[in-house]
Amino acid sequence: MSFHIPYQTFFSQTIPCGARQQHPRAVVFTSEWCPDCTRNVPHVIEALRGHHDVVLVDVGSIAEWKDPLHPARTGTGHPEIRISSIPSLIIMSGDYSSVSSIADLEHAKTLNQVQNLIMAKTEGIMVNSSH
Repeated sequence: MSFHIPYQTFFSQTIPCGARQQHPRAVVFTSEWCPDCTRNVPHVIEALRGHHDVVLVDVGSIAEWKDPLHPARTGTGHPEIRISSIPSLIIMSGDYSSVSSIADLEHAKTLNQVQNLIMAKTEGIMVNSSH
């Protein structure tokens, strides 16, 4: 399952202190204006299908994302989250501490390349390899 929320909602509501989940959640920072995102995010969702819920966090307009004070860039939204490019994938643990951050998804062009990046960066986290 995946759902799409703006970054303001993600940082204000999704990561409460002490909140717990029973399984990890995949958080993908993306935007509709980003060509790498429109190419790769469907591959990320497919690679994680059946293993993680996927939260798609829209980083906002180009101007918002380019702002050096954007909360996803600075860690002000969450101290464990500091990304410099989109699309970026972060696997969050049940207590919302960042487990693994993948900032190089913009270079993957196929489902297989996305799966390989996820496997390499998350030390073998299970992904759907049946496609």
